[in-house]
Amino acid sequence: MITLLLFVAQLILFTGIAIGLHYRSERIGIAPLLFMTAAMIGLLNIIELNLFQIVVNDMLLLRPGAHILIPVVLAIVLLLYTADGTRTAQIVLGGIVTVNLLVFITLLFLSMYYTTSSPDVAINSIFAENPFDFQFMRGVVASLLTFTLDMFVIIIVYQGVRNFADWIPAAIVPGIALVIALWTDAAAFNLLAFLGTPDFSLRVPSDIVMKTLAGIIIAPFIGYYFTQIASKMPSFVGANERSTFDILFPAWYDNQLVESLENQLRISRTIYTQLTQNIDEVFWLIDVEDMRFLYISPAYERITGYSVDPLYENLDNILTLIQTNERDITPEYILHFLTGERDTEFRIRRADQQVRWIRARAFPIKDQAGNNIRYAGIAEDITERKRLTEHAFELAVAEERVRILNNFISDASHDLKTPISAMILKISLLNRVTDEERRQQLRDEIRQRALYLSELINDLFTLSKIEGNSEIEMTDLNISQLVTDTVANIEPLAEEKGLQITCSTPAENIILQANHEQMTRVVSNLVSNAIRYTQVGNITVMLSADSENIILRVVDTGVGIAEEAHSKIFERFFRTQSARDTQEGTGLGLAITHAIVRRHHGTITVDSIVGKGSTFTVILPNQQPSPSNAVDIRRSTQEVHALSPSDYNTSHPTTE
Repeated sequence: MITLLLFVAQLILFTGIAIGLHYRSERIGIAPLLFMTAAMIGLLNIIELNLFQIVVNDMLLLRPGAHILIPVVLAIVLLLYTADGTRTAQIVLGGIVTVNLLVFITLLFLSMYYTTSSPDVAINSIFAENPFDFQFMRGVVASLLTFTLDMFVIIIVYQGVRNFADWIPAAIVPGIALVIALWTDAAAFNLLAFLGTPDFSLRVPSDIVMKTLAGIIIAPFIGYYFTQIASKMPSFVGANERSTFDILFPAWYDNQLVESLENQLRISRTIYTQLTQNIDEVFWLIDVEDMRFLYISPAYERITGYSVDPLYENLDNILTLIQTNERDITPEYILHFLTGERDTEFRIRRADQQVRWIRARAFPIKDQAGNNIRYAGIAEDITERKRLTEHAFELAVAEERVRILNNFISDASHDLKTPISAMILKISLLNRVTDEERRQQLRDEIRQRALYLSELINDLFTLSKIEGNSEIEMTDLNISQLVTDTVANIEPLAEEKGLQITCSTPAENIILQANHEQMTRVVSNLVSNAIRYTQVGNITVMLSADSENIILRVVDTGVGIAEEAHSKIFERFFRTQSARDTQEGTGLGLAITHAIVRRHHGTITVDSIVGKGSTFTVILPNQQPSPSNAVDIRRSTQEVHALSPSDYNTSHPTTE
């Protein structure tokens, strides 16, 4: 019993060492496992040559070499085949066969030494006297042939079961293959080595029993390792898509694999060619390190009318496509332009001098370290889409003009009707009244109505002109001086009402690109309104600037504006109750001011409390957007979509 326990312990120990070495091979390499295998082959040969055997209970013949080392070596060979591939298994198998062959050759020469030595030559040996008889050499040959056969059998059986009996759980397949290989070993070795001898009847059953026991003991260990541990390794090969006789005919299998891969490559190349040859978009590949085109699809020649060859010579030749007034980029910028990871729109001039709009985008291709090594890009002709956008823009402009005209007609018909009716009535009264004092009073009222009507018409036309997007002249304007002068001109009105007006501007001049007449009207309207609706107190005009904006504030201590009216005071003809009570103004002053500020890309807000006064704040950007007839290729898609038709080389003005 103790002998069998030692047998089990040794078997599990050797198996565990082999599995552990393979598991650590990702870090230490597979060499330690191969050294262990070579050591076991050496031990097996030494033990077998000494014919070390143990009889257990007069029934079983235990051979520690064959019954322990052979199952472990076979398990190692199967493990290497499954986890590391056919080539690794063949190398190990060839090494094992070579070692056994060297042992056989060595024994053959030793036998010659014994048979050819003279009587006076003493030969010392650890073997029994005359060990190299026929039976001994027969056993050596049988061991060499059988062990070679075993290694092929275990691999072929394993792969065959996986290919044709996939319903068998993968965890028990290694054990099945191992037991069948050990049965083959027991049967083949004893037939070749001991058939016809008295030991045959004892050795065959004992070998089959002990090797079956060995296979059953280590089967769970290798089955679990194959399916639960080794299969999760990055280098694990597995048994899928491998021929049953892959270990014998790897060249045939490799040829099949190569043929399959070549077929897939042909299919992929066909699909790739069909895509690149027929799609309307230009596809390209750029090598970042060499700064050169690797590939440009044929659509390039269809879209541009130019040959693709100059671009392969130097990617800077792409500059010849960019329209003249857009060619403000340097050759050093070209790579960035062609590898921009966002939509880029620009114009090109074809070989036939047609101007076309192009949209391009690139995508990085990274290596395992995350470095950009190439860029794949795609470009499309969006000229027709641009034309549709232009037409939609023109339609929107036309609709806006119609809307403004309708508003003007509606406003004029409504707001001109009342003063005209009043004038007609007073003229009729003037014809009937004989009292000269009354007649003079009517003439003064008619004159006031006429002046109001003139002011109203003037304001309506001014507002329509601003909202109608007519071109205005923009100049470098000293806004500090403009505010100071405008306030000085209006100051007498404040003095008449006994109001104090204060103007505060920075010491240095503030320059703004704006229209002088319109900006004067903004300041005048705000200050005049402050004077009109302030009875007691003071008015403060403050001008300041920061890195981005110019800020104008007009603060008064007047009647104030109710909070619910704050959102309406910039609408046409809206007048607060206090304004209606004074019967002054046309109700268009703040609407005109609001339109002018928006036209200069600014904002105007009000902060007011009834009875305490109001603060109007105008914020204008330091840098006014300049109307450009060229779209730089570095603009984003969103920026291009926001451009006016002037960017598309049309003569239509921009709608605010």
